[in-house]
Amino acid sequence: MAAKTMRSASLSSSPRGYTDPFTADQANEWNKKYRWVKAFSGDGSNFTMDVMFRGGVTRSYLEEQFSNWDSMTSDIKAFVDEK
Repeated sequence: MAAKTMRSASLSSSPRGYTDPFTADQANEWNKKYRWVKAFSGDGSNFTMDVMFRGGVTRSYLEEQFSNWDSMTSDIKAFVDEK
């Protein structure tokens, strides 16, 4: 059986301890300010960041993508804590 090629993936997160539903207005407010990590309304995992794998990727590229995600988690937490 041939191996499947992954073209993209999403990193997602729901801030720890945040249990209130995330509203569409909150998601829209976040999305106006941030380009790479997108917010969605509802319960559960409300933030995603797409990572492209098309054409192959290097270890360095993946490390940079995870670093970008990690750097945004403090912004996500601060945004959610304001609400």
